[in-house]
Amino acid sequence: MTTTPFDAHPRSRTARRALAATALVLAATLVGGGTSVEAQTPGQSTLDRPADSAVVTGQRAPGLVGVAPNRVVAFRAVNGQWQQIPVQVDERKSTTMAAVYGLPTTQTFYGSSINVPVNVYADPNTFTGADTDPNVDADDEIVFMARDAGGAAGTLAAPTGTTGNRIEVQLTEPGTTASTGYVYLFASNGSLDPAAGRRYVDYQFRLTSGDYKATYKRTDGPNPENSAVTGTTYTAHYADRWTMDGFALRQGPQANVDMIDRVKYDIQLACARNENTFNDEEGAFVVNKSGPVRAIRSYVGSNSGPNTQNTQVFYDNSFVTTVDLRVHAIPNVGAHLDLGRAAYGMTFRNAQVPNGVPVDGQPDTVPAGTPNWWTYSGPQGGLAIGATYNVDATSGPTTWYEDDTTPANWQCTGDGEAVGDSGAIFASWINCTDPGLSCTQKLNASFRVVPTAPATSPADLQRYAEQYRNPLTIAVNGQGGPGPGPGQCVLATNQQHTTAGRATTFVVWAWAVGSGEYLGATWESTSLRQTAAGVWARVTAC
Repeated sequence: MTTTPFDAHPRSRTARRALAATALVLAATLVGGGTSVEAQTPGQSTLDRPADSAVVTGQRAPGLVGVAPNRVVAFRAVNGQWQQIPVQVDERKSTTMAAVYGLPTTQTFYGSSINVPVNVYADPNTFTGADTDPNVDADDEIVFMARDAGGAAGTLAAPTGTTGNRIEVQLTEPGTTASTGYVYLFASNGSLDPAAGRRYVDYQFRLTSGDYKATYKRTDGPNPENSAVTGTTYTAHYADRWTMDGFALRQGPQANVDMIDRVKYDIQLACARNENTFNDEEGAFVVNKSGPVRAIRSYVGSNSGPNTQNTQVFYDNSFVTTVDLRVHAIPNVGAHLDLGRAAYGMTFRNAQVPNGVPVDGQPDTVPAGTPNWWTYSGPQGGLAIGATYNVDATSGPTTWYEDDTTPANWQCTGDGEAVGDSGAIFASWINCTDPGLSCTQKLNASFRVVPTAPATSPADLQRYAEQYRNPLTIAVNGQGGPGPGPGQCVLATNQQHTTAGRATTFVVWAWAVGSGEYLGATWESTSLRQTAAGVWARVTAC
């Protein structure tokens, strides 16, 4: 793949120059000059998961517990030879939301306490702080890309520069053993770079006011930013905590042209609540991190939902947004991506309109349905979106789609137009989900966007979207995941969940692995469902 020149978001010449340099570094260090979603790693892996990552917790790799994160390395075996691949350790910690805000435990917003337990990514540059254990521990995440897998290593001797026993991670396509790949984790003696000399993605967090801890207004925003993410296939721009207001594809005839109005989060009630009002009141960042495999941006605070959290994880050719709604009872809520006129000529497809409707600013009829996947394709390139939901506070979501330059629905933010505006809306009454109000019900939604080149077929776009809902099976040293496979449900005490690798504990409190949901005391019983590889979510019952 030939990497196109980068032109950052037009709102900032400084960002354009800085990110152009970043793009050149990325282009020089990525495998084979770039890893587009169509590219496949050579070797013995038979996987076809170019956009998928694989996450292994420290609990599943006890041989690495106690090892410094910068000494965890990964290799693949190709034709009897070791090849080092990029790997990243993201540390997590159990703390409270008050600590994330850096505010007293007595602080409340709209009557909601923020002195609630959470398990989150650690960051020494935010009030969340570094992990109390600086080495790999049970809830830390070891991540690499599935496409970097190779074949089985067999009796191949350990690579030079490694110590201790290898940890074999086998990735398998659900339902078939014919599609599989292997990655081997080792501890390094300090002579190896975990990034293997590469960097897949770059995230530059730029707060207009200056240093985060010194200047961020955590009780009353806004807090303008000029932040940007650069992957191989896309760029994104942020103007404030909740505001992604720029997104461009980096391949095709319209490379680096801003395609969107913005990502919108809102309650459809006279524009009372939306991403602008979220920015304008209390809020804080959990983490801002840029590593060789992925970048992480996670933040909290949405008006009367101070414990609401949005976490975005960026890879070179995809990004995942996970919204954990924690708020008092509300009438509805939606999350959707509003495109701009640069997207004219694309075609929108989902399960209800598999043949598609044109994105042209003219109204179309898209029947209601569950928004599990949807795609855009056109001369600009493609977008494949897959979604998962974990909800017991209301009924399931329904498709949101609007393509109208003079829309009847109020456009509370952005340019006033709705262009191929799609996403999910929970249109029914939503019960309280805020632990700060002693509520235990939940509404969690996760969306993965895979940007692709113009040549990607609608069938491949749909496949990439649906792959997010059907994650790879991960076995570590021959042992399957922490419990049954994806979609399976287990009722057990939280201590039993912890022993089986489905939960982690701090003193007597437990959190679900992957989702970080608080489960209660270790002696309490909880139903957990595996929603993705290495991700367990609390459900009402199995």
